Parts: sequence; C-alpha cells; structure tokens
Amino acid sequence: MRNLLQFSVVRHLPWLVLVVSLAVTYQLWKNAQREPERDLQKTFNYRVLEIVNRLDERILSYEQVLTGVQALFMSSANVGRDEFRAYINELHLDHNFPGIHGVTLALIKPSAQQNFFTQKDASAIVYIEQYPGRNRQAFGEDVFARPELRSIMESTVTMGAATVTGKLKMTPGKDGRKQSGFLMYAPIYKHGGDDHTLGERRSSVIGWAAAAFRMNDLMFGILGDSASDLDVEIYDGEEMSEEALLYDPDYSHDDGRMQKPWLKSIVRVAVAGHAWTLAISSLPDFEARLDKAKAELIAGTGAGISLLLALLTWVLVRGRARALQAAQAISVSEAKLHAILDNSPIGIWLVGIDGGYRFVNKAFCNALGVTEQDFLSRKLPESLGAQVSANFLWSDHECLQHEAPCLSREILTFADGKPHLLEITKVKLVDADGAPTGVIGIMRDITEATALQEALQKSRDELEMRVEERTHDLLATATKLELEIQARKELERSILEISEQEQARIGRELHDDLGQLLTGVAYLAGALSSRLNKTDQETSQQAGEIKRITQDAIKRTRYISHGLVPFNISSQGLKQGLEQLANDVATLSGIPCEVSFTGNTEITDSMIATHLYRITQEAINNAVKHSSATRLFIELGVDDGEIRLSIIDDGVGLPAGMQEGGKGMGLMNMRYRAQIIGAEITLDTHAGKGTRVTLSLPWAGKE
Repeated sequence: MRNLLQFSVVRHLPWLVLVVSLAVTYQLWKNAQREPERDLQKTFNYRVLEIVNRLDERILSYEQVLTGVQALFMSSANVGRDEFRAYINELHLDHNFPGIHGVTLALIKPSAQQNFFTQKDASAIVYIEQYPGRNRQAFGEDVFARPELRSIMESTVTMGAATVTGKLKMTPGKDGRKQSGFLMYAPIYKHGGDDHTLGERRSSVIGWAAAAFRMNDLMFGILGDSASDLDVEIYDGEEMSEEALLYDPDYSHDDGRMQKPWLKSIVRVAVAGHAWTLAISSLPDFEARLDKAKAELIAGTGAGISLLLALLTWVLVRGRARALQAAQAISVSEAKLHAILDNSPIGIWLVGIDGGYRFVNKAFCNALGVTEQDFLSRKLPESLGAQVSANFLWSDHECLQHEAPCLSREILTFADGKPHLLEITKVKLVDADGAPTGVIGIMRDITEATALQEALQKSRDELEMRVEERTHDLLATATKLELEIQARKELERSILEISEQEQARIGRELHDDLGQLLTGVAYLAGALSSRLNKTDQETSQQAGEIKRITQDAIKRTRYISHGLVPFNISSQGLKQGLEQLANDVATLSGIPCEVSFTGNTEITDSMIATHLYRITQEAINNAVKHSSATRLFIELGVDDGEIRLSIIDDGVGLPAGMQEGGKGMGLMNMRYRAQIIGAEITLDTHAGKGTRVTLSLPWAGKE
C-alpha cells in the first residue's frame, strides 16, 4: 500500500511542479504590479515635500523684503518717498520676487502716536510702490481702522515678526477669472528704537509695511511648470471649503471638473504665523508613469519557465524510476553484499546452523594474520586457541536459543603478538519462516578505549582528592579572612570615632576662637562706620560693608562648627539633631527644609545615630551646593523592623553618570557610612525632577 502511494505521488509530481510554479509566477506578477505603484507613491511624496519646501523658502524670502523696509526705517531718521521708491526698485520685485503686486507703507499719524491702538483714524497709507494704477486710490486710507487688518497689524507688534492676513478677494486677472490673495504685514520701528520686548516694540512702532499677493502669480513664481502633472489647491486655515479656497490653478471647483485622483496628500503648513492647508493630487499625466510592462514580462516568462520545469520534472521522474529498479537489482546481489562486509573496519563473520564458518571479512583475517581461505579450512582451536574456541561455541549455542543478541568479551592474541580485549556481539539469523539459519558475529577491539577509561577514572580519583585538599585549604583561608575582616571593621569604627572627636575639636575651636575674633572685627567695623559717618561717607559705607561681610562669616562659621560638632545623643537624640540641622540649613542657605517623623524614631545606638546624622548632613550639603533646589525634605521613619531615612530635593537632579557608582566624595562617604552600619543606600534622580537619597536599615528596636 505504501509503495503504491509513493508511486502515485511520483507519477503526479510534474503536475504538482507546474501548479506550484504557476502559483509562484502569479505571486511575482502581483508583486511586480505593486512595485511600480510603490515607486510612484514615493515619487509623489517627494514632489509634495518639494512643493512645501519651495513654498516655505519663497514665503521666507518675501518676509525678508518687509524686514529690509523695517531695517531701512530703523537705520535712518527720515526716509522720504524717493528713498523708499529707490529701495523698492532696487529689489526688482517682478524678477526676483514674483507674486508681490506692490509694497505699501502706512504710518501712524502724529496725533495718534500715544494711543493709536485704541484711537480711530490713527494711520494712513503714505507710500505705494509698484502697485497697479487702479489700486493707488488707497493713498491716505486708515488701514488700522479695518477690523480684519487691525488684528493682524497688532499681532505683528506682539510677535515681533511678519504676519499674513486670511483670504482676501482681489481684482480679476487678465483672463477675467476671479482671484484670491492676501496681505503680509511687518511693523516699522522708529530710528533708534528697540524691538526686543513687547513694551519696546509698542513704544517704537511708527507704522507698517505691507506686501500684496495674488495667489495665482505667487504660486506660478514658486512652482512654474514643475507641477503641471499635479493639482495643487490651497485653503486658508485648516478647513477645506469653497469659502476657504485660496488657490485652484485649473478652476476645477468652478467648472465642476473635479475627478477622484489616484494619489492625494493633505499637508498643513504655517505661513508667517498663519495656517494654510495644501491639497495636492495626482493628474493623469503623473499617473501615466505607472510601468506595467515589467509585470507582463514576469507573467509571460514565469509561465514559460513553469512549463519547462514541469517537463524537466517529468524527465527526472522517469529517470529516477529506472535508477530505483537498477539499485534494487544491485542491492540483492550477493557479490555487492560481500564487498560491503569485506570492507568494514570491524571484524565480521558468519556461522551456519551446523557450527561451520561460512564467511570471515578482511578485518577479521588481518587481525589474526591469516587469509579467509586458511581460516575456513582450519579447525577453530587452531586459529583462536582452545579456551576462546570453547567460549565462541558456547555463545553461538546461546544465541541460537534466544532472540536477544548475545554480548561477551574475550582476550585474543592478534598477529602483532599482543593480547587485545574484544567486545563480541552475536545475532541470530532467521529465514522467511522464522527458522534459525545461523549466527552473524561482530568483533570490536576495545583495548585502547578500556585503557583510556581506566586512566580517566584514575585521573578523576586524583582530582577528587586534590579538590578535597583544596577545599580544606579554602576553609582555613576563609576563617582567617573573616577574622581579618572583623579586625578591619573594629579599626574602621575606631578611625570614625577619632574622626568625629577631631571634627568636634575643630568645630569648638572655630566657634570659640575664630567666632570670637570675627565678632570683635564686626564690632570694630560697626564702630568705625559710625565714627566716619559724619566725616567720610564713602569710607563709612566701606566699613559698614566690612561689618556685613564679617557678620555673614560669623553665621557661616557657626554653621560649620555646628556641623563638625556631633549632637549629644544622650541629651538631644537623633530627632532633635535633625530638626536643628534643618533650621541651620534654612537659616544659612535660605532654602526651606522640612523634617517629618513616623513611628518610634528613638534610636539609642550612638554609632548608628551618628552615621544617620552624618549621612543626612552630607546629602543636605550636596543638595544646597549642587541641586539649585527651592525646597528640602528630611523624612525619618521606623516601621516593620526597618529604619528608613530619605533626603529629598526638588532641584535639577544628578548627571546620568553619577546615579550609579558615583565618584564624588559626598556620595562615597554616604555609601561608606551606610556599609559600616549594614544599611543600603539608593539614589533616585531625574534631570529637572530633583533627587531622593533613601537609606534602609534592618532595626529590631531599642538596644
């Protein structure tokens, strides 16, 4: 049944190859269709980006025209009409700035200079250059009185930059079609005026320069013929409606010729502080670039290759069938089987049911130093020896009596004169009816493998003995190291105690000696200032400044001395010491420092209390010096068998490299003191969000 199924599959294999090849061709054809579409989409996206960039660049250059007018008035005390006209003519607007239909200048009337933002009839257009003749009637117009322009003009002063109006209706073009446009305004400041702040701009503004634009001329100057295969529509603001439509070059909205494009992109841009929406669509000329020839080529070529593969498979299947028949004939050949056994590297032999040897291979004969013919013609004891021959006969008998293979080991002297340890495997052979027909034996020389295994076992025993000795040495070393660590901890405790004592001595000397001296200096400086107050005011002020500096030094000396002298645990306790520290920090630095306590915070272990105080002192000093904090917090709590101490600031935070493993002396001192009392200290800091130093220490209560 299985052979029949295999034959059926092989026979239909050419058809299967044809179906699979055609399926692959179809998929490649679909991919080839999508690839030109993706390429065209990429080209369209690039063209959209190019149009937006060119629009931004051109609007920026137009802003520079008005900025130049602004600079002209700020650099000259009086700009006349001729000077203004010469400047505008020098710009060559028609050639260099297509789209601008003229530049006007509206100045604030002298009578409205103080309250022009609220007064009516406050401004008048005084200069118009390169404007069409029909627009010169705007001379003298108070543009500031028009609400739609007033807010724009005010915003130019507020922002200090040019700003454009919304959509404006312009006079029809030469073709009679209606056009839309807009105005761009920039404030004009008086000569010598400042424009850095809003107040300076409002006090310095004397008028506004404005440029008028027609959208069709503006966009043609920006795009030219480069967008002939794209439809570009521009809307004022973010709403895409007929009322907001600024630019439609093909007048598709008016003529009702709007067609659904294949590609379309909506882009919102900011133009001189005003929002525009660009709707860019592909036109038939652009969509005609889609290349379909590649997909057709793949379809035709794939179909041809599929047929060739199916034909080749049919030829191979027929050849394989013939090869299988030849291989089957070879496999049943006795000569081929004999050659395979003869070239095996292990000894193989065949014993008949009567005990006679039918076959021995070359490996077996070479090991004994005999030929196959000699071995088969001799009696077994002559070649193997009496004992080995008896064992072979017994194992042959056992193998014939049982179904399982028979395994044994024998020592046999080979042709090299050396004894070899052999692993013998014997398997019973049966005919088609299950009757035994003989025994096949396999001999494998395991002399070297056995010797290697014994050497490996010896090495393992020696290694275990050395490991045991090394373990004993390590235990002794660990005991010695533990004693040294304990001694070192005692030494560290003594060093810290001596350090605290020395700091206390220095603090007392600062307070008693230097503090008294500074107090005397402050008193003398005050007396000197009072004495010179009537005769030499300048020297008196300097003496007063010496007194103020000396008093500040006295305050800082007291703070330093208080920090060096440890609090008295028996009389104050850690809680009162932290409160005093917070008061001192707030007094000296001016930064509020709040202290809060939760649980039973009475810690009577003087060493632990001292280290907690010093860690708090170090963290607070770091925050005052480096964090630019506005508030500091100290939180001490004892709960659930643990002391938790937190020092928090709302400053700028630590740099990233110092959050873990920081090398600053303050951080190293805090970590060192925490390690001495068996506590863990962590830093939680983020840029601009402050720093939290948290210490946790297991605590069983009063000791």
